[in-house]
Parts: sequence; structure tokens; C-alpha cells
Amino acid sequence: MSLKGLTLAALACLLSGCNTSSSVQAPRPEILIASDFPATGQPNDITPLQQAIQLAVNQQGSIRGYRLGYVPFDDSLGRAAWPEKGLQNLKAMFADARVLGMVGPHTSYMAREEVPRASELNLVMLSGSVTNPCLTLAPLCDADLETAYANQPRNFFRIAPSDPIQGRAMARFAAQLKVRRVAAINIWSGPPYGEGEPYVEQFRHELSKRGGEVVLFQQLPRATSDFTDFLARAKRAGAEAIFAVGDVDGGICDIRTQMRSDFKYLFLTDGATGDDGCLKSAGSVPATFGTFGAVDPTQSSDPAAVNAVKAFRAAYSKIGNELYAFAAYDCARILITAIERAIDAKGGGVPTRLEVLQQVAKGQFPGGATGDYSFLPSGDAVSPTMSIWGVKDNHWSYMGKLETSAAA
Repeated sequence: MSLKGLTLAALACLLSGCNTSSSVQAPRPEILIASDFPATGQPNDITPLQQAIQLAVNQQGSIRGYRLGYVPFDDSLGRAAWPEKGLQNLKAMFADARVLGMVGPHTSYMAREEVPRASELNLVMLSGSVTNPCLTLAPLCDADLETAYANQPRNFFRIAPSDPIQGRAMARFAAQLKVRRVAAINIWSGPPYGEGEPYVEQFRHELSKRGGEVVLFQQLPRATSDFTDFLARAKRAGAEAIFAVGDVDGGICDIRTQMRSDFKYLFLTDGATGDDGCLKSAGSVPATFGTFGAVDPTQSSDPAAVNAVKAFRAAYSKIGNELYAFAAYDCARILITAIERAIDAKGGGVPTRLEVLQQVAKGQFPGGATGDYSFLPSGDAVSPTMSIWGVKDNHWSYMGKLETSAAA
């Protein structure tokens, strides 16, 4: 048999639930949830996500009497996710009417390619890691996405935050610290990190609502390492803290040492949060905090989180990539619940993909390992995942979840 024939046969076996051993075959799943991740390219990151989805499916077993299965697709080419592989995977999903929803993609650039194509057949997609704002908010990423959203119901939903929401989250944390006057600086003004100014605008708006103000804002080129002029101006403006948008390689962490004891706090975003390379400094430095667009249920006392973590450890022993594994678990649970509700609405019949999509769009999904979810018309979660981190002994330390809903 040719290599092509082997590949097609293997795919057919995967989708049908066949068993090549001599043992009795398991019943064929009647409803499938898919995922599309760079599994072979990034196994340490992706295997825990696939395990989490499989756990959710195994826990459910069946939905209103219909056997439930999970089919993981791999969009890797080398070590990276590759759009052409992702589109091939979508075609396989489209060809099997049992696939009623998908967890993924894992990255924003893959979502830009896959979402418009999946929209044509109303395949609902749920992501716990995609954060580019242009996938849900105007201006949209490109003409393909604009056309898809104009002609079909929105099929892409995420529990991960749109990137600029980190500004809102950090402003709320700053207000808890009684900070009133902040100077902001941004070194992101295009690829590969996108625009940082929306982070600052979210921060400015939220801090103003809570009685504070941004007393100075400056944009500098990425790869800036000397912030002394900006800091001198911030000090003259009476700033108590600095909100800095940028990344470690871009130089944003150099500001920490240069602040010395002139400011109480440094607030960072996920370009630096969690990277201890940002913290190598001597002498007096300000208390440092950072936001990150994911949460760690292994650090939570919430009963739903505790139960999910316990079940995961019982099934797989070791938990890897905690910040995204349980987001994938919750995405799978949302899909399962939406399918269940769509079956009920159809009087017990197997729903269409559009009917499942509609249940995701309008539903309330409480009791997740990472939070309670419902979705805005844009597809963004009302209260997306977000955490706050602090620095102790020059190492980042997870502090907990932050509430990020607009109404909070």
C-alpha cells in the first residue's frame, strides 16, 4: 500500500474508533469532539491539553445516550503549527458529520486561517489560549474574517482574554494597592507582538473609574534599554508606579533596576510575567507584579478546580502545562454541555453543528476548573482567564486569579 493510502487508512481508523487488535472492538462513537494542536511539534506543551480533553470526554462517556468520542488532530510541521496542515484537518472534520465542535486552535495565527473556513460549515471552535484581539473585535484581522462574520454566525469563542484586557486587570490590582498616580510606557508597536497601546488605554480607563489617573504616557521603540529620561519625567509628574508594556528581549525589564526606590511598584504584562530573566538585578528595586492570560487551578481552593485537578492526577499522574491544560478541559466541558442542551432542544435528536454553536453562544457554563463562562456577541468570554503574579526572592510567584469582566 502507498504511504498516502496508509495515511488515509489511519485517519479513517482514528475517526471510526477501529481497533487493530484481536480483541472485541469498542462501540463506535456517535458524537465526536475534535482538537487541532501542534502535538508532535510541541509535545511537552500539547500532550497535557489533549489529556485534559480526553479526561472530560471519558468523564462524560455519553451525551443523552449517544456515545461520545474524542479525535485529536495534529497541525504540526516540524516544531510549529502550520496553516496548511490545520486546513487539511478541518476538511477531515467537515467530512465526518459526527464532529460537532473543536477545541483549539492553540495560536492566534492558526485561528486567523482556520476560523473563516470553519465558519462556512458552522463548526464551533473554543480556545483557551488564543489572545489576538483582531479575531473578535474591530478592526478584524483580515477580509476573510470580515466576510465570514458578515455571512455566518460567529463560530469562534475563547475563554482566554483578548490581549489588552491585561491592562484592565492590572488597573484593578493597582487600585487594590491604593495606587492613584501611574506613568505608563509601551515598546510594542507592531509585529511580532502587536500593538501595546490598547493595553495602556484599558489600564487608563479602568484606573480612572477607580479614582486614579495615568499622569504620563510614552511610547519608545522596541529594544530600548535606557528609560532614565522617562523615569525622570514620571517622577516629576508624581507617579507612584510604572505600568510597562513590552517583552524581556525587547528590553522592558531594564526599567526595573533604573526605577530604584523612586517608585513603589512596577506593573508588567505577559511579555515579561513568569520569565525570571526579567528579574536579574541588584540593589533597590520596586515591588513587581505581572498579569498573565491564564490561571493555574492546581493553586486554587475552588471545589471545581480541586476536583478537576484530582481527576487529572488520578488519570495521568503528572500534570504538565497547568496554565493551559485545564483551559482545554473547560473548553471541552463547554462543548459537551452545549451538545447536551442542543440534543434536549431537538427532542432527543442529534443536533446540527449550527445548533451546537447557538447553544455555546447563548449559554451559561458555571463550575469550570478555571472559572464560570458565558460569551459576549463578539465570542469573547464575559470573564476570561487572568492571573496576577508577584516577585519573591527574584523569582515569579503565582498569586491567584483576577476578575476581568467589564462589569466588575
